Amino acid sequence: MTNLNQIISIRSTFTRSINIQRDKQSVNAIEAYVPTSRAIDVLEQVNSGLNQQPTNRAIALIGPYGSGKSVFSLFLSALLSPTDSPENKAAVVRLKAEAPALAKKFSRNTTSELGFLKVQINGTPDSLQQQILSALFESIQQADLPKKIVKQIQEATITRPSMDSVIKLFEKVQDAWADKGGKGVLLVIDELGKFLEYESFHPQHREMHLLQLLAEHAHKGHIAPLHVLVMLHQSFEHYTQRLGKHLREEWQKVQGRFAAIAFLEPAEQALRVVSAAFEQKQSLTKEVEDAAQCIVKHLIKENALPTAMDEVAASSIFRKCYPLHPITLLILPTLCQKVAQNERTLFSYLSSTDAFGLTARLSTMVMGEWIEPWELYDYFMINQPSGFSDPITYQRWLEVVTALERFDNNPASPEVKLLKTIGLLNVIGSQKGLKASDDLLTMLFADKLPTLLASLSKAAVINFRSFNQEYRVWQGSDFDLQGALEQGVAEIEGQFSLAETLNKLNPLKPIVARALLQS
Repeated sequence: MTNLNQIISIRSTFTRSINIQRDKQSVNAIEAYVPTSRAIDVLEQVNSGLNQQPTNRAIALIGPYGSGKSVFSLFLSALLSPTDSPENKAAVVRLKAEAPALAKKFSRNTTSELGFLKVQINGTPDSLQQQILSALFESIQQADLPKKIVKQIQEATITRPSMDSVIKLFEKVQDAWADKGGKGVLLVIDELGKFLEYESFHPQHREMHLLQLLAEHAHKGHIAPLHVLVMLHQSFEHYTQRLGKHLREEWQKVQGRFAAIAFLEPAEQALRVVSAAFEQKQSLTKEVEDAAQCIVKHLIKENALPTAMDEVAASSIFRKCYPLHPITLLILPTLCQKVAQNERTLFSYLSSTDAFGLTARLSTMVMGEWIEPWELYDYFMINQPSGFSDPITYQRWLEVVTALERFDNNPASPEVKLLKTIGLLNVIGSQKGLKASDDLLTMLFADKLPTLLASLSKAAVINFRSFNQEYRVWQGSDFDLQGALEQGVAEIEGQFSLAETLNKLNPLKPIVARALLQS
């Protein structure tokens, strides 16, 4: 039979991280981009500033590593490029597919042979002002602006002018760009946190004030207005721990000049992005499609699908993402968010040829087989053993590791696979019906489940929480808590009245109606 790697592949544009300077004209990256709901919200805000009137044009995208901020900035840059450029045409096509009304607005508001002048900077532990001036000099050289302005900015990269002088240089560039027919200037600073960390070690430079001045200047009206987009992993105050009270307050004022937007996609959006990475060279068999549809119906019944994802959307995504089992797919984005670098790690898994990586598994699978959740545990255990985002996640992961060591069984046994599956569902945390319940686990282990659960319960590596109908990995003692509780209840059954006991311990005082009326 034909191996799945002959039928299914992962598009290469999803498999590497984005560098906004290196990839600024990458049409492939733009064509592969999926404008999500959060990205469209940010684009709506940018569009509201595509005029010559005073308005807020300074935006700070705040999101964890690998959440798609850099590729979004490339997409925005493409939308603001000359209308006849390949990257602009590709971006408009992608936006039309997701938000046709917004695409029409961008086309109407940005139509120009020149588009926007782009000044793009990658974060580095260095002087922010120096990097901005260097990037501005590089951009205006390519834009063929008047030699006088080019010379002034070149000198500024050497002489370290005042911050007010830097703003005046930007204004001169805007004037010159407008004279040529340009629509505006876009300043993008990726990984701003690296500059903030550098500034926290060198507070005497006071370069945070430059960010404030740029944001305030972006608010002003102009024929070719300045737009400022900065991206960082945490809010400004997380970088102020070394600073005194006065400087911390100054940094908070600077952040207040930016429209801060949390850039982290909801689960259903992440699944759409994953599905776009898969490329299928032939249709799935009817057996596989029927199996996927059956699982969707069960997941709906258990309320295990993400909010806002209906049966049609779920069926389409699950078919596109074959051979990932639907439950595996639902676990994957949240798992990457909790133990690694979000989308970056997610696509690393999809393209990985390492043990248990998706691309490696495709070469060993045939049509009809599925990648089940326990394989995610093995992949992350080998390749991401310590990249945890918070102590609670780390503690839950250790509980699974400890339970597996205590169980001491054949790693390929179905009991171990079940234990790993329960452990992963515990790690991501209960999300509505996406939890280690009997019904959900039955979709994976079918009629073998009762026997497997009995084996794990006997070994005291899992317990059942009746209040939310969920199995949890148990790293504790060999004491049978559930059995002891049942025995205790049985011993006092028929001899114990809760009401009588409470009345003896704390009898109610009589209530006098007249006293209540007087009070």
